[in-house]
Amino acid sequence: MTTRTRTARSKDAVPEAARTLVGPAELAAAVRREWLVEGVLLAGTPAVVAGGRVELTRLAVDLAVGLATGTSFLGKFPVPRRRRVALYCCDADPADVAEQARLVAAARGADLAAAWLHWGRRVPAFMTRAGWEVTVREVREAGAEVVVIDPVVRALRTGDAPD
Repeated sequence: MTTRTRTARSKDAVPEAARTLVGPAELAAAVRREWLVEGVLLAGTPAVVAGGRVELTRLAVDLAVGLATGTSFLGKFPVPRRRRVALYCCDADPADVAEQARLVAAARGADLAAAWLHWGRRVPAFMTRAGWEVTVREVREAGAEVVVIDPVVRALRTGDAPD
């Protein structure tokens, strides 16, 4: 009497696409994360920073400059590589925002003129179809990988009406 052993290729084997159990190598590969800012911000995940009116614009500018120049965020958290960034900073005076960005870049030894940073001149109106389409087109044309909006609540209103 001969015995037949089943191999992984037998008719009863689970097709690769249907497998739910994975081994340690697949698990390690599946949980690799790409950090935009190490320990702070993951690529491909939305993030919202909210709070009272406590220097959130400075935080947004620091994040955008760090990502666009490949320098640290807040002078502490490493940015593994430069990214193309679209910064919509809408509540502050544009001259103040530009000065903040220049100071952050200078403190990190980066040239702001060489940064991969695009500035939004208006509040994106995400709640209108036209506003959404214009913003998406601008972001794509800029090649932006990251979009920073300060404050995001203004973009969620129905248009560009003042507060």
